[in-house]
Amino acid sequence: MSVTPTARARSAHGLARQAGRSEIVTKAARIGLAARGLVYALIGVLAAQVALGGSERADQKGAIQKIADQPFGKVVLWLVVIGFFGYGLWRLTEAAWGRQDERDDKKRAVKRVESLVSGLLYLVFGAS
Repeated sequence: MSVTPTARARSAHGLARQAGRSEIVTKAARIGLAARGLVYALIGVLAAQVALGGSERADQKGAIQKIADQPFGKVVLWLVVIGFFGYGLWRLTEAAWGRQDERDDKKRAVKRVESLVSGLLYLVFGAS
């Protein structure tokens, strides 16, 4: 019994969609959201310190430097890197298969582009 190319493509697409919803991807996305939240919280703290007369950098690099300067900072940075990669991959799966919560085709297309850009940015953040 032979399988047509169309049937193979549907099967591969279904498997890829299932992988995008897997528990591993979900956990990676959660770690990524936590890492993202940590970095944004630190940027907020650094911005407050700058406003009060400190000389710290209130940006992503300043937040990452602040993490690195702490005890176990390197371990936390590795977790942030893993989280950024996980978040980026999760956003790329949204870009590939669309946001399932959006029914309007136009809005769904816009959200797919947003997910693509966000995913690529977080992969770059993780690599840097």
